[in-house]
Amino acid sequence: MSAYSYQQKRLVHEGGSWSDVSIVEFPADKLTFQNIVLRDYETRLRDIAHLRSIKAKQYGQENPIIVAWACLEDYEAVSTVFPDVNAVTDEGEHLLSANSLMTYTMRTLLGRNWLFYEDNLWQLDIPSDETIWQKRAETILNWLNQCNRLWIEIPDEYTVSRRDFVDFKAHINAIPVGNLNFLRREVQEKRYRIAFNASYFLLEHDDFDSFHSALGEAYNLFVLDGEIIRPPLYRRSALFCDEQAKWRIAQIGMEDIELELAQDIVLSDYSVNPKNETSIAVYTRYYGVDTHGRALAYTPTSPDRLELTIIENRIVGWKIGGNLHIPQNGFILSFAPNQLSAEQLDEILKRQHIHYRLRGEFEAIQHAIQCGPALIHNGQILQDNDIFEREEFWVSRDIDEQFVLGVVPTDYPDDIDKTRAGRLAIGIKPDGDIVVVGVAGVNSGYDLNNTDSMGATLVEVANVLLSAGAIHAVNLDGGGSTQLFYDYGAMVRFGDRRSSPGIIYERMIPSAGVVS
Repeated sequence: MSAYSYQQKRLVHEGGSWSDVSIVEFPADKLTFQNIVLRDYETRLRDIAHLRSIKAKQYGQENPIIVAWACLEDYEAVSTVFPDVNAVTDEGEHLLSANSLMTYTMRTLLGRNWLFYEDNLWQLDIPSDETIWQKRAETILNWLNQCNRLWIEIPDEYTVSRRDFVDFKAHINAIPVGNLNFLRREVQEKRYRIAFNASYFLLEHDDFDSFHSALGEAYNLFVLDGEIIRPPLYRRSALFCDEQAKWRIAQIGMEDIELELAQDIVLSDYSVNPKNETSIAVYTRYYGVDTHGRALAYTPTSPDRLELTIIENRIVGWKIGGNLHIPQNGFILSFAPNQLSAEQLDEILKRQHIHYRLRGEFEAIQHAIQCGPALIHNGQILQDNDIFEREEFWVSRDIDEQFVLGVVPTDYPDDIDKTRAGRLAIGIKPDGDIVVVGVAGVNSGYDLNNTDSMGATLVEVANVLLSAGAIHAVNLDGGGSTQLFYDYGAMVRFGDRRSSPGIIYERMIPSAGVVS
């Protein structure tokens, strides 16, 4: 068994700027991945509200007001938390998740100016004929207040009144907060010898445009002890191992899994983002890129199709008729008429749980995390920008003078050798051992000359991995989330500056690679 080791060095670039690089190596059988969540949701709320307030100022808002609420940490059904509330949206989707109903309600109330904050109180002003909305609003607002899960971030020395909510930007300033934690706390409490951030997660407001999504939620394949917690939504590179702790890297997608909806209802023959209507289809947010040159965000309209909205391993909503909004961190399972009997549908909706099974060469996977893109294969650096298309990255962009929302991560420099940023990547050595590289970087535009590390391009971080002996490697979440701990201490200087050069913030994250 190889020993644990670390090293640090500085790369000096043309012009005199530099990047600090940290490298750790450890035995393959010690690595696993974990979801992490700070159960102190008030701390989560206040930190995220502060972050989003700064973001809003960057978008040009002079005195932004942020309304944030803490989602339930574990899945709870509407029927359990809000049993007497009508959970059918105005668009006809039946909501099954209490978190989904909360977000749908809060965003609608704020967007319609039915909810406002004045005289230090939350107040409702809903038209008298909107009886469903009146009960829904009162129930959920009371619950959030009683549980201390609702927070409003107000600029210093600013008096809030109803006028501030007339044109409230609910799609930007109304924030559902999901499961995150400070990795430093996790290291201190669990005594992880090595820890680093792993999955991409929803961070920008465009990432959680669906009311089934929340800031902080991770996405793409996550396998723990043989159980698939999150499915491989986008066909990207994943790091995975079998029972012998032999780690590999390969692209995995929805085509590689079976879906068990209920006893004796197992799906393996379905189409992923089909060009034409099929009996059973899976739609991810990448739908439309291959056929229309853009991410379409909604399933096709089809009068009698039954569609299920699925986040991680839970059914969170259903609708008849198509035209269903696709969450960035989930997928839509779509059935042509008569594909399910009434009895089967009833059983599925009672269970509300999806069990996944990987198949083919991936069926023995015990642990996995999926991020991307791949950086090294068989000792060769992957140096073409086509890697992003192959791995279903498609960032937001303007098409025909119209803004088109992309696929998460929606705001991501999709080049391999131009953009320097904080980076974290993981590689496999010829003997099977693991090497992790962290390169410190700073939010774009907020670095201080001769003070801050400039990060790295994907090719630069791949070269570091190659020189450390990796023959296969994949990129992990980086940017302001880049974090690497060794022997209980931080090796990489945190890169989140928000809007204050020289002020260092630790960003919360939802998942981590850990070595006990």
